[in-house]
Order: sequence, then structure tokens, then C-alpha cells
Amino acid sequence: MSDNKKGILYACFTALLWGFLAIILKMASKFLDSQTIVFARFSIAFIILLATVLYKERYTTLQIFKKPPLMLFIATVCLSLNYFGYMQGIHLTSPGNAQILIQWGPILLALSGFIVFKEKLGKWQALGFVVALIGFTLFFREKILLLIGTTGQYIEGNLWTLFGGTMWAVYAVLQKKLVTKYSTTQLNLFIYGVAALIFLPQSTLSHLSELSLLQWAIVIFLGLNTLLAYGSLAEALKYTKANTVSIIITLNPLLTFFLLGLMSYIGLDWVAPEQLTVLSIVGALGVLSGAIMIISGKK
Repeated sequence: MSDNKKGILYACFTALLWGFLAIILKMASKFLDSQTIVFARFSIAFIILLATVLYKERYTTLQIFKKPPLMLFIATVCLSLNYFGYMQGIHLTSPGNAQILIQWGPILLALSGFIVFKEKLGKWQALGFVVALIGFTLFFREKILLLIGTTGQYIEGNLWTLFGGTMWAVYAVLQKKLVTKYSTTQLNLFIYGVAALIFLPQSTLSHLSELSLLQWAIVIFLGLNTLLAYGSLAEALKYTKANTVSIIITLNPLLTFFLLGLMSYIGLDWVAPEQLTVLSIVGALGVLSGAIMIISGKK
């Protein structure tokens, strides 16, 4: 299998995991504050990854902690702020709304692919980018219109989400540079561990001891989601272009909306469903078609 195909598969897996993420985070926000949720996500991911490294006796992986590069510190801070901003956005608004605005991050990453990494874009891929952009606009048209004129908590949540998306784009650019010198395991082990320490002082650990089995299952899922999604993202950035990765992961809101609709259909009221119109469905098909054009690179 070619490196490009490997990168595409890793990016698709990341998009799949992130499609579930917003819904589970909204559920977690009902019994934990944002800081504690972010701390738990990073801590669980770090513990599992560290245990895996020690089990496989890959002690050289831990060398990254002796003299980490400044770029890695900056990437860690950016991802930490992304997690907190996104969590605040979900808490103050809704999973669907946050999934819309957080796509600001992948869009910035796509632009960085051309500006920072000097990646070339073929004519067919350029057309696919336009198709995806039109589809993206149609799909989210109603939600974007709803944002106009909103006040208070909703605006605060939107600003937090956009801030989180910006921080994620900076992290992704730095990560793509770092994976050329360090393994993804080294990078993620450092990021998870240091990020957990960053949020430890702001976390309410006593609340974790009061969780039920179901609530603990939700928290553990969030930690595993962090471990698997960002491990796959790092591999995707290693094997394929940044703009290809960015367009694939922008598909994850479609899965989120589908899951919200499915939950509503079967009578689960854990999270309020998002309404889809005919125009939204047409837009979704446009996003998918554009993504296929960009990934394939040919007719």
C-alpha cells in the first residue's frame, strides 16, 4: 500500500472517531466541568500509551522528555487550548453547532498546506475543493444564519470554538514538521503527559471519585478517543498532504448529524437532535463529492 493511501486511511479513522466525540463530550459536560474533562482525556491517553511503550520495552521513546524541542512545547500548549476551547463550545452551545465552527481548524490547515508546505494542487483537486466548499456552505447555511443576532452564552461558546479551531491548526502544522524527526508515539506521549499536567491544577478531582459506572465508561471512552484519533492524525500527516488530511476530517460533522438524527429516531434524548433540510442534504453530498475529487487527484 502506498504512503498516500495509508495517510488517507488514517485520516478517515480520525474523522470517524471525531464524529462520535462531540456527542459524548456533551453528555460528559452534564456531570463534569470542562477542565476536568480535558484533564481526564489527556491523563487516560497518557497512561495507556505509556503502559504500551513500557510493555514493548521501547524505553528509547522516553528520551523525548530529556530534551524536548521548543516546537513540541508550543504544539502541546496549542492542543491543550484546542481541547479546552472545543469543550467550552460544546458545553455552551450544542454538538452540531460546535462541529460546524471547529471546521475552521481544518480549513486553516488546508490553507497552510499550500502556504507553509508549498503543496501543489492539481486542476481536478482544485475543482473538488470548490465543490466541497459550496457543499459545506449549503450544508451549514441554516446553522450559520442562526448564529446571526445571537447573544450571551451562544456567542461566547462560538468564540471559544473558533479559538479552539485556530489553536488546532497551529498544532497540526507543528505536528507535521515534528513527525519528520520524531516518532508519533514519542510526540503523543509527551503531549498527553504535559497537557495533563497543565490542566491538573484547574481540575476538580473529587468529582471523578463520585462518578457512576456509566459515567466512568464515558470518561474512559473520551480518553481512548484522544489516544486513537490523534495517533491516527499524526500518522496521516506523516504519510500524506496536509490539505488532503484537512478535507477528510471535515467530513466528521456529517457523521455527528447522522448519529444525532438516529438517536432522535430511536427515542434517545441524551442530546438534542439537529434538524436537516433538503438543502443541507444536497450540501452534504457536495462535501462528500468534493472530498473524493481531492483525494483521488484525477477524474
